[in-house]
Amino acid sequence: MRKSVIFLVIGIFVFLSEGIFASSSLVEKYE
Repeated sequence: MRKSVIFLVIGIFVFLSEGIFASSSLVEKYE
């Protein structure tokens, strides 16, 4: 049960980090 929670947290962290990289790259394109 705890392993599934850890994988869920890791998945959310990766999803957020990818979103931050995508938004920063979009800002660079428009600048």
